[in-house]
Amino acid sequence: MNTLLIIGILITAGFTFGELVEKLGLPRVTGYILAGVLLNPGIFHFIPL
Repeated sequence: MNTLLIIGILITAGFTFGELVEKLGLPRVTGYILAGVLLNPGIFHFIPL
């Protein structure tokens, strides 16, 4: 995959998760962490090593 595409998807996912958890009354950083955990190479192999 193209590196810029992966970075764009990660930024978009972080922003989206941040917005979702903010609606639940949690800090945005929780959404950023959740997106990072779900999209890391060890879980779904979304990011190739």
